[in-house]
Amino acid sequence: MASKLDKHKEEIMELLNRGATKTYVASHFSVNRATLYWWLQNQKKDNRPAEKPVEELKKEADRIVLDLRNSFRNEAYRLFAREMEDLENSGLWLGNGHHAAQRMTAKLMELVLPVLEPIIRREVMR
Repeated sequence: MASKLDKHKEEIMELLNRGATKTYVASHFSVNRATLYWWLQNQKKDNRPAEKPVEELKKEADRIVLDLRNSFRNEAYRLFAREMEDLENSGLWLGNGHHAAQRMTAKLMELVLPVLEPIIRREVMR
């Protein structure tokens, strides 16, 4: 059953967006406040995006974590490799800078990702 407020939906939303009180809007359209509140709640339900299935959210979380892991690893390695190259060029490092950068990247991944992954998954599943 359609409400008499339905035909005034755009005008009601415009008034509320401009700061009109719900009491004013209800009296303007000759309805009581409870009717307006009920109608607004139904509008929210009708305009809510469909929820994604849990499996789809899990896949999205897995993809985001994998992208983050790859991006983080690549950026960390790039930074470490640059620093190690600078050390090699200055004569302060006599070992293989590439291998050292790989080891430091692996250690950083080992320390950081176990903390970040659950946070990312929790945020995606909200």
